[in-house]
Amino acid sequence: MVFTETINRWNGQGSSNEIPRMTTKRDNLNHRTSDLFLEKGDFFRLKNLVVGYTLPEMLTSRVGVTKARFYVTGQNVFILTGYTGMDPELGYTDGNLQLNADFAQYPQARSWTIGTTITF
Repeated sequence: MVFTETINRWNGQGSSNEIPRMTTKRDNLNHRTSDLFLEKGDFFRLKNLVVGYTLPEMLTSRVGVTKARFYVTGQNVFILTGYTGMDPELGYTDGNLQLNADFAQYPQARSWTIGTTITF
């Protein structure tokens, strides 16, 4: 996997000196974790949302219903961040020995549920 930041890497005299050269050899130790790509990972996330409405009893009793409720629930509704990775909420994953290091783990799934509850 190659990140877009590496397009402007060092590739000889007069080129960028911000991103080191790319190589498959491990003699320059460019494979080690460093603060080169360190960025702020602060974020604001709405994780769970439930919006519901129960119809008034004077409406439901006319059709023989005791209670009628309509609802929408959402998980991971939105996130506000300047983080360039997939998900700033990092954690330990199996085999990841560096806590809070982004190894391109999958972002958290977003899901919606729409439903109704009717009691007769």
